[in-house]
Amino acid sequence: MKRTLLTAMILLAAVTSVSAQKTPAFDRGLSQKSSVFIPKGMTAVGSSISFNRYSVGRGSSEGYDIASLLTGVQGGLSTVRVSPVAMYFFKDNLAVGARLGYSYTSLDIDKASLELGDDTDFDLSNRYYSGQNYYGAFVLRNYLSLFGSRIFAMFNEVRLGGGISQSKTYSMDEGEKDGSFSDGYRINVGLYPGLTAFLTDNFSFEVSLGVLSCSYSHDTQTRNQVNTGEASHFGTSYKPDLLELSFAMMYHFPVRDKRK
Repeated sequence: MKRTLLTAMILLAAVTSVSAQKTPAFDRGLSQKSSVFIPKGMTAVGSSISFNRYSVGRGSSEGYDIASLLTGVQGGLSTVRVSPVAMYFFKDNLAVGARLGYSYTSLDIDKASLELGDDTDFDLSNRYYSGQNYYGAFVLRNYLSLFGSRIFAMFNEVRLGGGISQSKTYSMDEGEKDGSFSDGYRINVGLYPGLTAFLTDNFSFEVSLGVLSCSYSHDTQTRNQVNTGEASHFGTSYKPDLLELSFAMMYHFPVRDKRK
């Protein structure tokens, strides 16, 4: 009797073990066909473009006050940002590609005063800045369909790249220019999650935000074409960066017709 009971317990344990291997305790459905958001063999190309132009106080002789600290402001700010990208899906929901980027910023302060108290103020008039950046990166992106949808999905993009930058800052005082010129380079590894939605069978709209960055930068500055200086930085950050918020339109198409 004891032998029969022991044999039955061993057989029950073996059957339970095999059953546990075939049927996991919790199935997220990641291996189901409904989880394939973009199939293997597709190509995606697109770009994010932004342009902003601000003009402050130039239509008034007294300028414009900002937060009671900057008074009599007359100036303008312009920003341009373009970032094209191309990716190839070598597996379902998994793509590799390249991203390029260009940005330009121009700031003109014709007139402004910084007031810190009744008897303390600083003149910030006739100060100007312009800078441009060129960037390139290899990207790896993975999609995760939301609730098995073929329209909405989350994605996570890893970027490994670098770029160069050039900028100049100067002020005018009685017709004389006093300023500096800077150029530098940057190496960066970043994590950019986002959301995407298909508007048609081929066009999708997406939004992404940088949340993790590890970078090294080095800048060389020349002041008045004589004096030089250097600055470098290495660091990581793990927080949402609103400056890295971007919107993009993407076009998806197969590399070859699978029906042939």
